[in-house]
Amino acid sequence: MVKLFSGIFIWLAATVLPALADGVPRGIDWSSNPGDYNVISKGKTFESTGATFTFELGASTVTLAPDLSNVRDWLEAWQSLGSTIYSNTNNAFSSSSSLGGKSVFAAGEQAFIWGYNQRTFSSSTQWILVANPVWTWPGVDADPHPNLIWSLGTAPPSAARIGALNPPSGAFHMRTAVVNPPPPVTLPEPGALLALGGLLLVGLRRVRG
Repeated sequence: MVKLFSGIFIWLAATVLPALADGVPRGIDWSSNPGDYNVISKGKTFESTGATFTFELGASTVTLAPDLSNVRDWLEAWQSLGSTIYSNTNNAFSSSSSLGGKSVFAAGEQAFIWGYNQRTFSSSTQWILVANPVWTWPGVDADPHPNLIWSLGTAPPSAARIGALNPPSGAFHMRTAVVNPPPPVTLPEPGALLALGGLLLVGLRRVRG
């Protein structure tokens, strides 16, 4: 009996007690409205494109207000908490994610729901990026709480950073946008600039000579 209680105490010390010390992780249920009309930029429904749309919950570690001009930098710093696949049957996505005892997302910072048919940039890349102001990362609490519920259905139209959401006309629930930024400008290395300057200088001397 003593050995049994000793074993239970060791198990508690190794698993339960560290979890309590870190606090109780908060869960987040995130989704879109089932059965709604969701379209890409050209007006075709998600399901009619034949593409697979993925949705992720997360945030970027760079302090940018994401838009079509800075998506490359924003994407490089993206941190995902969870992902799910859009259901062509339900015309929606739905998932649940847990922050864990120690979250990489700072409490109070803005959270995003990002949907896409591909992460690489081209003329066929379709994205929607939504940041409802009330979606801020919770802290780790000492007591359990019900899961937070973040739904695109209750987000205002202004929450769409890329694409469009819940217009007053009710024409659609989600509409993606083409995301195909110009390629980044590559600057020559300082050594290459010095070499080019040297060649130009030699050329000028020969002309003058």
